[in-house]
Amino acid sequence: SRQEGKWTYYQISEKGSAYAIALFKELTTPNAVREETIAAIDKSHLNDGFKTAE
Repeated sequence: SRQEGKWTYYQISEKGSAYAIALFKELTTPNAVREETIAAIDKSHLNDGFKTAE
């Protein structure tokens, strides 16, 4: 993270971004289709998808 005054800036890695997109699609898809895609999303990346700004 990078701090400027009272603001802290964060950056999401490509891996975290891909996970966020897949999760958003899974959450906004009707249940009939959602059940098929749950297995395709690797939930283990939930907490490791962030990196600090350089």
